[in-house]
Amino acid sequence: MNKADSIIWELSSGQRKRVEICKVIIQRPKIAIFDEPTITVDIDGKHKVWSLIKDLKKYGSTVIIATNDIYEAEYLADRVAILNKGELLAVGSIDELKKPLGSEVLELEVSNPSVISKISHLGRIIVSGNYIRLYSDKMSDIIKEISTLDGIISIKRLNVTLDDVFLMLTGGVKQ
Repeated sequence: MNKADSIIWELSSGQRKRVEICKVIIQRPKIAIFDEPTITVDIDGKHKVWSLIKDLKKYGSTVIIATNDIYEAEYLADRVAILNKGELLAVGSIDELKKPLGSEVLELEVSNPSVISKISHLGRIIVSGNYIRLYSDKMSDIIKEISTLDGIISIKRLNVTLDDVFLMLTGGVKQ
């Protein structure tokens, strides 16, 4: 549906957000600031907005994005500042921020949370219900040790994300 002649308030919130983004991008400013650039935008539109923001960076603009979407930050950012309740917790490249957690994470589904006491010495952990995330650089050895324990339903090997970093910095990680 063509919306070219529509009044801005007749547009959906996602369409209004796209107009807001386009108003910044067509100017190619030296510094572009976006607040939650894709919050009300559909998936297809989100990827289009991200592409436009990446193009803006290629043309030499410094882009500052405030977002609660960790994936969006990881996809677009060269450097990240992590804030929680108005407090600046960390600033750095994504790799710098992830480094303290190790290179990989194991996500364990357990039938009994008592498994925690048996694995807590292996690395940093986050517990959420029947799921445990274990962070380390020595996953091959750890998988061998964990696979012999009773009460483990499944094991997934994952990469460390900014989500994990945020949880570590805000106290979600237990040693």
